[in-house]
Amino acid sequence: MLLDFSHNNSEAFVRGFIKGLAAPILLFGMFPAPPMMNAPFISLDSVTKKSINDDWNAIGCDFAKVISAHAQANQTDRPAPK
Repeated sequence: MLLDFSHNNSEAFVRGFIKGLAAPILLFGMFPAPPMMNAPFISLDSVTKKSINDDWNAIGCDFAKVISAHAQANQTDRPAPK
């Protein structure tokens, strides 16, 4: 429910009155849902445990590269904290 407090009392009354007149349409109206789209079926037989493992290894390698590149780019000559 959205509330709009920018109207004065008379504008709010008119707006509410018009919505009240539309209420029977909302109660007895027929509003069918749009037709469902057909989605292709994905078979999990083509996905093997090895391929998932290879994907996660590749993601881990990418993370390691990004972390090392970030560490090299942000190296400073500050002494290590004690």
